[in-house]
Amino acid sequence: MHLYGQALAIVDPIRIKMWSEAELTTSQLRILFVLYAEPGSPLGYLAAQLRVSPPTASGLVDRLVRQGYVRREDDTQDRRVVRHRLTERGLSVAAAFSCCCPLSFRPPARRHAVKLAEAACLIAFDCV
Repeated sequence: MHLYGQALAIVDPIRIKMWSEAELTTSQLRILFVLYAEPGSPLGYLAAQLRVSPPTASGLVDRLVRQGYVRREDDTQDRRVVRHRLTERGLSVAAAFSCCCPLSFRPPARRHAVKLAEAACLIAFDCV
């Protein structure tokens, strides 16, 4: 645990710089992680994962769409449903952030599977 803390102390400035350059809030980043793990999620699912109201999630997605991180698609089976997917830019950012962001930002189903990968990534950041 001590080494993990030291690794976070090294990575935190890098992570903060990345967030600043991407102009993302933590809530927006969490939406990117949900869409990275669950492409095509509808708005209600995104809201539930972030534990926010659908109007709040909609505002977050609106900004991500304007920034070019997310795109909306009509559901071919149900015209009432709008699916959300990461753009190439969104995929790139989500992949880059996924190795240096705390597990608490990730969807619960994916948290247990990334501890070793995150540790390896933190070590790699230390070498950069």
